Amino acid sequence: MMGIMRRMKIWSFGREFFGAPMPSCRQVAEYLDDYTDGELPRGRKIMFKIHLMLCPDCRRYLASYRRTREMLGKVTPLPMPPATAERLEALLVRHFQS
Repeated sequence: MMGIMRRMKIWSFGREFFGAPMPSCRQVAEYLDDYTDGELPRGRKIMFKIHLMLCPDCRRYLASYRRTREMLGKVTPLPMPPATAERLEALLVRHFQS
């Protein structure tokens, strides 16, 4: 696997991979939701995966992102106490009336 990754780095020529624009780390972070939900278009998904193969920082970030989503999925939301809901509603009414 390491040999393939080294060759891919050589072929990537910086910001392009065989002439196709390589997403930046920032773009990879922006696409995480769509990627983990399986909603990235095919071409973008391929470039996303190539970027992940070449970028250990983005692989770690993706792993952390997945763990965070998994933990948040296990959290049970608590109902808002009625008094808090009333105060919040009054605050919003005042805010939007001014």
